[in-house]
Amino acid sequence: MTSLPPDDPPPWRTPDPSTQPRILLREGKNRDLQVIVRPGADAKLLAALLSDFPPGTSFVECFGDVDIMLLFRPPDPEGVNAVPTRTPS
Repeated sequence: MTSLPPDDPPPWRTPDPSTQPRILLREGKNRDLQVIVRPGADAKLLAALLSDFPPGTSFVECFGDVDIMLLFRPPDPEGVNAVPTRTPS
């Protein structure tokens, strides 16, 4: 016995592509690169986007549940690419 009748339409999983992009790149504060990935995003498009990042770009953090934001930090102009660490109080 199922909880849903078999003639129900499948559950809604992905947004209408005409209303919003599934992968979005934007620049955040401190020149951080924010990649927003929504359900239905194409893996090849995501890989192509990430391959265009400057050499030395570091993954910093991830936020979200369904729509996720991947945060990357490019190297600074002097070539140093360090993720800030907490200083002891």
